[in-house]
Amino acid sequence: MGGASGAASGRLRAALLAAAAVSLPSTAAQLVHVQRIDGSTAEGRVTRIADAVELQTDAGPLRLGWDEMMAMRPASLAPTPAPAPGALTVELADGSIITGRIVDRPDGAALEFFGGAVRLDSRQLSEIRTTGASASASARLAELRAEAEGAQDVLVAARGAESVVLRGVVKQIDAERITFTWNDKDTAVPWSRVAGVRFARPTVRGASGAVVLHGGDVLAGRASSEDGQRVVLRSGLLGEVVLEWSQIERIEWRSERLVYLSTLRPARYEHTPLFDRPWPYRFDRTISGGPIRIGGRAYERGVVMHSRSSLVFALDGGFDSFVATTGVVDEVRERGVVTLRVIGDGRTLWEAAGVRGGQPPREAVVRIRGVHELILEVDYDDDLDIGDHAAFAAARLIRADAP
Repeated sequence: MGGASGAASGRLRAALLAAAAVSLPSTAAQLVHVQRIDGSTAEGRVTRIADAVELQTDAGPLRLGWDEMMAMRPASLAPTPAPAPGALTVELADGSIITGRIVDRPDGAALEFFGGAVRLDSRQLSEIRTTGASASASARLAELRAEAEGAQDVLVAARGAESVVLRGVVKQIDAERITFTWNDKDTAVPWSRVAGVRFARPTVRGASGAVVLHGGDVLAGRASSEDGQRVVLRSGLLGEVVLEWSQIERIEWRSERLVYLSTLRPARYEHTPLFDRPWPYRFDRTISGGPIRIGGRAYERGVVMHSRSSLVFALDGGFDSFVATTGVVDEVRERGVVTLRVIGDGRTLWEAAGVRGGQPPREAVVRIRGVHELILEVDYDDDLDIGDHAAFAAARLIRADAP
């Protein structure tokens, strides 16, 4: 399977523009909310996005450096479209996440979305997952996602109400099935039985940011805007993509000063269940495998744990602060009451007690200069441990200067 061609990138640009013109209202949503990596915010109208972000605020012009930025959201958001029946979600090695359907073409299988198509190259794929998988199969895929990358591809398939895990090599992908080689035997598995497949050691391509679209698609690359009216995303895998503000949920920046905790390997995980059922921790997903939401807002990154748990990270002492948006995840509704703590080198640096499901999120901004062991803790509070699924959303470490 080969990479995306220049012609495919051109078709993608045209398709995205057509989708903006036909599927969504064309509005110049220039008023934006900006969040810096230190948790502070600003609001204004975008005049330019280049090496810096330039806003016109009520107090006058504001210029924000690239390494200060974390995210930007249009002040008014369009409705989120529902995924098409039978859609697949493809995660690329640069962090792009695209939902669509697989089609067969003369030059190989492709993912068709927004009326365009991008060829599927196994060297540039991290994961493919389906939307109609059983709960057990989806949960097993989430567990595999938290494991270290292996030398083999991993396929999770449904077998009745249960799931089966195959380890081997993806031989072929087409619109109807995935052909998987395991135990020296080729097995064709229809997509209706597939929960997902994780690819071993893709060729990772770093990106300096990403644009998140309504519906959850993520296009990794560097965003810019010369006039504040449209956003141009330049992507190593997708080429140049032109987007209307009405398509965009948020723009994210990736600074060398910022490290998300979910990209690090914990030194250890300690869990004391109240009863006999143990609970794992999850990165970038809820414990059940769903998206992280607190107070109605979605977070692409984060750490989710069940009481009573402690997740320990070994640091180099060179970070200035830890920042996260905390709370009980929305999927447990109003259940769950926890105490949350951030502990550095044995000292409690931040604590929030009586954190309940359904409450607005709480911001944790914690000074950790010189800290070598950082612990995130979810403890019991009232009501035993019922629904105690808590998140440190967008949990991140910040240096004073880029390394």
